[in-house]
Amino acid sequence: MEYLVVALLVVAIFAAYVAWLDHRVVRLQARSAAARQALSVQLLRRAEAAARIGTDAAASDTADSDTADSDTADSDTAGRAHAAIRGGDADTAEDDVATSRRAARAALEAGAADLAGADLDARAATENDLVRALRAAPLHASDPAVADLVTASRRVAVARQVYNDAVRDTRALALARVPRAFRLSAGQALPGYFDVDELDLEARVRPSIAATAADAGVAGAADRADGRVADRGQSPAAWPRPEQARPGPA
Repeated sequence: MEYLVVALLVVAIFAAYVAWLDHRVVRLQARSAAARQALSVQLLRRAEAAARIGTDAAASDTADSDTADSDTADSDTAGRAHAAIRGGDADTAEDDVATSRRAARAALEAGAADLAGADLDARAATENDLVRALRAAPLHASDPAVADLVTASRRVAVARQVYNDAVRDTRALALARVPRAFRLSAGQALPGYFDVDELDLEARVRPSIAATAADAGVAGAADRADGRVADRGQSPAAWPRPEQARPGPA
């Protein structure tokens, strides 16, 4: 009789353990699904920002060009110089931007299909195409879409890490010995990893921002110098030096 009670107690404990494992597998699968939805949203935001590259900057350049036409006759030359990215040809830069926009539109379509439950591998291939297109595309620090793209890319990296961690935990538990023996995850397919190329845009955009800030600093210093010249009514070379202005010893 005692052996029977002990056996029943062991069976009850083991059944409770299996039920706990089954509940944990279900929770991890739900966590992976939620992480995939969050990743898909961040990927869509990155694609939207990539689709706007050059459009806001082009509108800003057009407005600036219209204003500058009334002040100087060299605005066309300045606009062509601004269109040439890193010394490259303007047509090549426009082709790269057009390629990135096409890849962004394809990523948006793949994102809509992914939200409907499409294959994750197809989504990864589309995102890799977008990453390669963005690496070749010219990026201006003055373009508002570039700032949004940098932020979206950073969030994509975090969301991808969270999703892959959830997938790792889910697969590790579902493929363990006891869950496999009792087929706890037989009703749902195991989630797959989302492996895509990393897109680090900060290393490309920060030098442009630093150069823009440096140019603005030089321009501000020149404006201040011009103001001092106007106030003094003479050239900076005629200003007294500190040692000349200091009174001598009595």
